[in-house]
Amino acid sequence: MKLAGFVTAALIGGLFGCVRLHAPERIALGSAPLPQAGAPISEAGPDRAETAGWIRVRRVAEGRESRGICVLLPGILGSYSAPTSENRLCEDGWNIVVVAPPLVSSVLAEMRADHPGGLEEKGACVARAVDSVIVRAAQAARREVDALRAADGTLSQRPLLVVGESLGALMGVGVVATGLVPADAALFVAGGGSLIDVAADSSLRRILFGDLPIDEPAFRSGYAAATRFDSLAAAPALRGCPVACVTAGIDLIVPVRSQEALWTALGEPPRYRFDGGHLELFVFAEWNILPAIRDMAARAGAALPSVP
Repeated sequence: MKLAGFVTAALIGGLFGCVRLHAPERIALGSAPLPQAGAPISEAGPDRAETAGWIRVRRVAEGRESRGICVLLPGILGSYSAPTSENRLCEDGWNIVVVAPPLVSSVLAEMRADHPGGLEEKGACVARAVDSVIVRAAQAARREVDALRAADGTLSQRPLLVVGESLGALMGVGVVATGLVPADAALFVAGGGSLIDVAADSSLRRILFGDLPIDEPAFRSGYAAATRFDSLAAAPALRGCPVACVTAGIDLIVPVRSQEALWTALGEPPRYRFDGGHLELFVFAEWNILPAIRDMAARAGAALPSVP
């Protein structure tokens, strides 16, 4: 079934089904601070010309008080969910930095390249490509955050929230773990435990990755040994920090077991549970994702992590 067919099925399921978002009974966010600048990587990053196609800033309307900054990393289905999140948060008084680097195309280019060292070397090269995209995304986001704060001095005293959705959540864990984005809280929506695990088990595998050797033990070993900022590798750095997750209960695109793996690696933080699948979650973001983002935005605007 093509992607359009999946979307149609999601629309029917969302209109006539009983899927809904369940908030935690009580959100007790971790007390450890999120990683801050000082990680052993260069602060220099891509310039605006280089990131013109994948980074965009949306400022709060003139005359309105700014509540803070939200760094938003959309997923492949970002055309459905990200505009909703962006528009509503901006209406709420949040400046938005949308960051959508070309992760999939970078991975595919490296996967299709020749590697004389065999599958293990190929896995290591793909891992380094993933890490490079994530670090560049963090550097670009930091540049835009600094520019917003330089233009409006009050924003230096306002919170910064990171929201990653699907593929954006896979990247978002690593973006926060770099320490380059001075986040106060983060929300990861339907993110998986590892890009390779998600790619191997996703219902979109054939569409995105064809017959590339992502199941081969040597490839996976090389990847795991080389990566620093893949979500599963980076998640332990965020344990005990003010983060939360949204997980989908019958997800076939980012498989449930991979979402559970990320939640576990993050230290089982508070999470919102969605009854349905990936497409229902994102197509109906107004009801399924936005409440969780707004909840975390409110908490980021208070004295984290003491909000009950």
